[in-house]
Amino acid sequence: MCLSYPIYVLSAIGILFKQSQDYGEASQGSTDAIKKQQEQLLEFSDKAFKTEWLGKKIPIETAIEAYQDGKINFKGPNGIMNFTLFSTKFVKPKSQ
Repeated sequence: MCLSYPIYVLSAIGILFKQSQDYGEASQGSTDAIKKQQEQLLEFSDKAFKTEWLGKKIPIETAIEAYQDGKINFKGPNGIMNFTLFSTKFVKPKSQ
């Protein structure tokens, strides 16, 4: 019984490490795939912003500020509702 606890803990740590490599910031995705999805979901109004961020994950604060400043807009009939889809795929969470 004493030996099984460390084995479970090490197994859980190993599984969490593996999943962290598959999801989140560790798996940035290819630049081409991110660029293609961004072009489907976003309209870039500011050329400098587009040059800086096209094909890269945009930090959430930057995406919100860019939307408020009119630098980007969300395509489609739902407009800002597409932000949920956008944020789950192409926005880096705020680093602590």
